[in-house]
Amino acid sequence: MLISEKTQRVISFIALIGLFVIIGAVGYAIVTYVLANVNAEQKEETNDHVSYALAAASESGSSGFSSELVNLTNNTGQNYFVDYRIKREQYRQEKKVMLEPLLIADFDETRREAQKSWLALCEKISQEGELENVLKIKGYKDVVSEVSPHKASITVLSNKLTEKDIIQIKAVAAEITGFTMKKIEVTAISEDKDGETTK
Repeated sequence: MLISEKTQRVISFIALIGLFVIIGAVGYAIVTYVLANVNAEQKEETNDHVSYALAAASESGSSGFSSELVNLTNNTGQNYFVDYRIKREQYRQEKKVMLEPLLIADFDETRREAQKSWLALCEKISQEGELENVLKIKGYKDVVSEVSPHKASITVLSNKLTEKDIIQIKAVAAEITGFTMKKIEVTAISEDKDGETTK
């Protein structure tokens, strides 16, 4: 039986279409496989970055900024307080920038940890601000504070702190932070006539 030329062309055309369909299906399968692997690698890489960022946030802890960093400077008197506030604000901004992408992370646990760190930072900022403002209202010329998870440190600009002053400062700090007076440190920085600072 002879196949007409027209039928032969139709069969060839159908075979060609079939071949294109098979090539397309194989191509689709390859592209899907590659994209799945790329997405898995990106998720793994993102997870590594998220883990690193959370670890960095945990290492810095909620205690965060330390007055010891400012103590290493040569600033005296009022300059100490200005420098302290500048460095503390830089630290806060760095921590916020590090936490912001984690707050919208794809992983629930990562998001929860970032939210806890963010809330702890906000609570710390709030307590420090309140503590400093209340003590200024009570007559201290300048005040900076650091509230960590385990203690509070307050530094005041004063030529002399009496025992009554220290008790008053600790009482204010205890009311705001909830710490016992034993967990509250008070330091005075004074400026004498020559501008020298004593602690």
